[in-house]
Amino acid sequence: MSLNLTTICPGLITGHEFSYRNPTATIAYLKGAQEMYANGLLATVDVRRLAEAHVSVFEAMKTTTAFGRYICFDRIIQCEDEAETLADEIGIPRNKISGNSSDYVFPNCFELSNKKLANLTSRTLRSCYGES
Repeated sequence: MSLNLTTICPGLITGHEFSYRNPTATIAYLKGAQEMYANGLLATVDVRRLAEAHVSVFEAMKTTTAFGRYICFDRIIQCEDEAETLADEIGIPRNKISGNSSDYVFPNCFELSNKKLANLTSRTLRSCYGES
C-alpha cells in the first residue's frame, strides 16, 4: 500500500460572506497580519479558486503528477488601499491589517510564489464551479 500526500497552503480565504460564516479561521489567520503585511506576505485567495485548486491537485494525484506542498493565493495585499478594501470585505478595522503604517512602501524581503500550483492547474484546465 502506498500513500500519496499533497498539501495546499492557502492565503487568507475570502469570498462572498466567507469571513462572516467562518470567523474563527479568519481571525486566527489575521493574528500575524501586520507582520505579514509589512513583509509583503499577506496573501488572500477566493474560496472558489481554492476549491478549484483542491480538485486540480486531487485529479493530478491520480496520475502521480501532484506531490508536496502547493501555495494557493490570488492576491497579495501590498498597499493601504488594498488593506482597507480587505478590511471592509471581512468586517474588521484597517489597522488590524496594516497597523498604524502610512503609505510607506516596505521592502520585500520575501516573495510568495504559486507557480507550482499554477503549472499544475494549467495542465488540468478544469473549473469546478462552472465559470470560464
